[in-house]
Amino acid sequence: MNPRRIIDAAVLMDRMLADPALLRAVHRRLRLNGIQPADVPADSEIALVDGPFGLVIQYERVLRDASGHRYRDESGTRAAAVVCTALLSIAPPADWCTGGTP
Repeated sequence: MNPRRIIDAAVLMDRMLADPALLRAVHRRLRLNGIQPADVPADSEIALVDGPFGLVIQYERVLRDASGHRYRDESGTRAAAVVCTALLSIAPPADWCTGGTP
């Protein structure tokens, strides 16, 4: 089985709040990989996995209504989201990862 690296967005968010340079770096890296930072829920995980065409990023993207506002999922406890996949163009530094499976 191929390695799966995990980035816990909540852990990374805590680090970004303490370091504005890291905040800019994370946002830039997400955008370079075709992901809008505002669309990634803070309580989610981002996974780097082998896909059929190379490494991909699997992440949750919040859903928005026709007016562009987020809305809650059926449980009402968090923003509604869908799992998306993006081709990994620029890998994140290893220290952003909080875990994974071998």
